[in-house]
Amino acid sequence: MSKDLSPSLGQLLQSFFCQRLLAQQHASTHTVASYRDTVRLLLAFVQEQHGRSPSQQSLADWNAPTILAFLDYLEQKRRCQVRTRNARLAGLRAFMRHVAYQAPEALAQTNQILAIPLKRYTRRLVQPLSPAELEALLQATDPATQSGRRDHLLFNLLYHTGARVSEALALRQRDLCWGPPSVLQFQGKGRNYAKVVVMQRCSSKTLQRQGTVRGELSITPSSEKAE
Repeated sequence: MSKDLSPSLGQLLQSFFCQRLLAQQHASTHTVASYRDTVRLLLAFVQEQHGRSPSQQSLADWNAPTILAFLDYLEQKRRCQVRTRNARLAGLRAFMRHVAYQAPEALAQTNQILAIPLKRYTRRLVQPLSPAELEALLQATDPATQSGRRDHLLFNLLYHTGARVSEALALRQRDLCWGPPSVLQFQGKGRNYAKVVVMQRCSSKTLQRQGTVRGELSITPSSEKAE
């Protein structure tokens, strides 16, 4: 009897994360973390449904009916929104495209999973905070503490630049070009860069007073020291 030379599920997952995502695509840490969480959830789901531990599972366990049942489980049992369901499916699609090249004998299985469509949904319009709501938020911060001053700056920065929280927390001292006008450079989603003029409410003087820590703006959450 000839020995099965097909790569194991563990080998396929390792080459997907270490070679495909990190070495070849230079995927962001957020993408890698999202795909990792998808795999962890699917491994646990298969174990619960079929009684096979992660080390016992094979690629055959991840067939199209199982993936469809997993997606239903996310929406019905875990109460995930359609956007989350689609994000999990996108991660599994990326993995199956990798498998198609590494294990072409499984093309029939991978094609069935790649044919699972993303679910359409209505995108809810996100309303911005009103000036009164922003003032209430800013007044809730404590200017007598370092964390309060940090939060005041962070809320102002997010409101007047439209930056994501992750983008604001990733700011470095080199990302600020002192004016007038002062300009902030953000690295956004997809490694795209954007430059935003600092509004008067987020003046360069305020940013300078906040100071820096190891080249980073000190708006990263930290434990509050006794004052």
